[in-house]
Amino acid sequence: MGEKVVPKEQIMIEWILGGLGGGLSGALMWLGRHTFFMMARKTAALADSMLAVGRGEMSERRLWAGMGQTLLHLGTFAAVVLLAIVAGMLPAWGWGWTEGATHELPNGWAWGLGFSLCLWLLSLLRNQGPYSEWAQLLHHLVLDQPYLGRALLAHDHRFRRQPCPAPEARFLVVSGLARAGTTVLTQQLERSGPFASLSYANMPFLLAPNLWARLYRPRSGGKTERSHGDNITHDWRSVEALEEYFFKVMLRDSYIAADSLRIHPLPEDIHDQYLAYQTLVRKDAHQLYLAKNNNLILRYASLRKQNPVFRAVFLFREPLSHAASLLTQHQRFCEAQRENPFTQTYMDWLGHHEFGLNHKPFALPTASPSHQAHPAQLDYWLDVWISYYTYLLEVIDQKDLLVDYEDLALNPLATIKAIGDHWGIPLKLPKEIEPYPPIRRRTSSASEEQMQRAEALFKRLQARKAMVT
Repeated sequence: MGEKVVPKEQIMIEWILGGLGGGLSGALMWLGRHTFFMMARKTAALADSMLAVGRGEMSERRLWAGMGQTLLHLGTFAAVVLLAIVAGMLPAWGWGWTEGATHELPNGWAWGLGFSLCLWLLSLLRNQGPYSEWAQLLHHLVLDQPYLGRALLAHDHRFRRQPCPAPEARFLVVSGLARAGTTVLTQQLERSGPFASLSYANMPFLLAPNLWARLYRPRSGGKTERSHGDNITHDWRSVEALEEYFFKVMLRDSYIAADSLRIHPLPEDIHDQYLAYQTLVRKDAHQLYLAKNNNLILRYASLRKQNPVFRAVFLFREPLSHAASLLTQHQRFCEAQRENPFTQTYMDWLGHHEFGLNHKPFALPTASPSHQAHPAQLDYWLDVWISYYTYLLEVIDQKDLLVDYEDLALNPLATIKAIGDHWGIPLKLPKEIEPYPPIRRRTSSASEEQMQRAEALFKRLQARKAMVT
């Protein structure tokens, strides 16, 4: 007997019904995708809790509660998957029932095509911002788990291709109140000297840079303007203020209050771990660790007592222009974080509370106790400026540098050279670095007394600044 010939019409129907079934399954999986995301996050949180219990830093009661949540989300996701499978079978089953068959299955190729096409089209319709939902999930799985981060940090040296260099206490930190030019200076230093720094390529495995480098090599692409809208461009290789996550994990967010960031001591063992962490970033003994960290002011005094040789550069800016820039960014990030809550979560992970919905001012002893201005007002940011730089002048070591933002903007090459010469750091300077004219604000609604305090402080900063010629 010859093989049974299947009519073309039946083949076409099978493809159509298979594709329709796959589309239904894909649509249901898309609608229920957050059940998978929550299951994955709860599973990672459970593993993190187990490590915390092992360290004696969490009760077993909380661990069992976390296990219950994980099982609940696992069951919810399993129900979504079962529903999607059944829905994907319905078109073929319905057609088979009309034809007298009882176990008709959809065409596998057609089902897979319909499933994939549906997910692809739905993903195109959703504006996910710079980070896809899968990228956001990866960030949650890694950055939300501090004890897993500690475990990764302890073992990351095993993934290096060569032994770690010896710890070097003479690292360099670029700091200052946000919007003072710290990003520009850090990037120019990194391009000019024997420095090693954390970059966007290390995200989100900030505590395991060598492990992540084995697993992920970002493709080089064109630079894009960062979210601040200030004409500063970046790509995956750009250095950024990322090391604060180390301090958040090691200090367990103890310095982060509900409404402010607090001055805190840095224990000796964490200082030693900080130096060890830097060796994971440095390729060899010839490289110096370079970081941008605007929260340095919170632990500067304690760090300086333990380490008299580390180097710090603090930038400052004309007060009225600086305050206006902070206000503009606060408004910009408040709007961005309302539109995309992940932006706020991302900044919380990295300890960036400079502005936005998650803004937390520095709780410095020099803060004004009486002024009640709101962050939406220029006066508020002028008070922030006065508090920060008054305290900085009280604690800064004579070896450290103050750099004027206008010197960096108008004469960047000479500014970089002055920093290298001050500490004897060999730099390979380009022939020229294009200057950019700083914008100064001329008018203000601030009180005359407040402006006089700010101007007097600005003159003190200028008298103490690094000389650029």
